[in-house]
Amino acid sequence: MRGMVRSIAYVTMLVTAPAVGGVTSSADAAQKFKGTFTSTQARSCTVASDAFVAPNFAIPAYTFLLRQEASDSETMIFNGDGTGTVTGRSKGMNVSATTPGSGIINVSEFSATFDYAVNPDGTLDVTNLLVTFEVVLGSGIGNTGTTTGQVRHFRITDNGAGLQSVDDQITNEVVQTFPLVGSPSTTNRICTRNLTARRVN
Repeated sequence: MRGMVRSIAYVTMLVTAPAVGGVTSSADAAQKFKGTFTSTQARSCTVASDAFVAPNFAIPAYTFLLRQEASDSETMIFNGDGTGTVTGRSKGMNVSATTPGSGIINVSEFSATFDYAVNPDGTLDVTNLLVTFEVVLGSGIGNTGTTTGQVRHFRITDNGAGLQSVDDQITNEVVQTFPLVGSPSTTNRICTRNLTARRVN
């Protein structure tokens, strides 16, 4: 993987009172849910220069607004202690671009750390994701950056062998980009995601 940017996040685990497979505490539930999953994700994002306005994510005052479509492939590792890591590759397209000659497709590689908690209803919350990325192909090649603010909510399927996203946790995400040429930039985005994962060990 070319020039993968490593990330370290110091985070605090969500405390709930899950009960999965007979366990009765969040710590026990985290130990119960452990393993490596591979996943595919379809992602659709709207990007603006300012934060979207709560509670309905209204369009802010902005200098630009664009739409992105992407497909992500990931490996998620749940450590069994409420923390985990994810690495992956994203193929994205700027579907708002109209300028002749402008690049609209890029490929990036990313890594992240996260916290997770198993809920009493058999769902799984992934929070405190700190994502670092590098564009390795296409528009913006060589750019690096970070993404914060993402929350994931999963339904655990097949007795722990699968995960399916439940797309009810839309949040304002902040993307900081550090280009090879020019000044760093900060943008905001809201995304819908459809992710399916299967256990590999």
